[in-house]
Amino acid sequence: MKQRITYTWMIMVSAFLVLSLSKLSSAQDFSGLWELDFGQSKQADFFDQRSIVLKISPMDGNKMTIEQTTTTEYTTSVGTTIIDLNGPETTSTWAQGDLPYYGYEAVAIGKDQSVETKAVQGADKSSFEATFTFHAVVSQGTYTVVMHSLYRLSPDGKTLTVTTTRNTRENGSPVVYIFRKVD
Repeated sequence: MKQRITYTWMIMVSAFLVLSLSKLSSAQDFSGLWELDFGQSKQADFFDQRSIVLKISPMDGNKMTIEQTTTTEYTTSVGTTIIDLNGPETTSTWAQGDLPYYGYEAVAIGKDQSVETKAVQGADKSSFEATFTFHAVVSQGTYTVVMHSLYRLSPDGKTLTVTTTRNTRENGSPVVYIFRKVD
């Protein structure tokens, strides 16, 4: 009888721990300062970037802003994207100039260009997928770019992996950006 009680108690404690950990992971927060780990990122074309930092800040409801600061050997640019998880499409303005994650490709945002963003949160709340649509200036004129990015937090909340595909790189492998949380 004593063994049965001990066994039942251990099952209840284990179930409680599993439920607690699943609640913890579903409550993970994307907010904070994230610095790109150049060495761990894959398929990325970094030309003259010195650093890429994301500042993710919560807003009302399911909204957040993602401010990306990119420092190159020549300049620093800041672009802000408004994300509304599971909400309507949002419109943001990215800084005019070269797109930092295009590396050697001659792709830029023209003056007064906007970015349309649609985001859907994953069921476990530790990920969301965003689709960005914008018109880029290329050497032959303009081109509509559609970029899909999956943002996924590590279980400990200290690593943010962003896996990106885009219609301008259809035959290429997805680009994987690894960001580390800045304490």
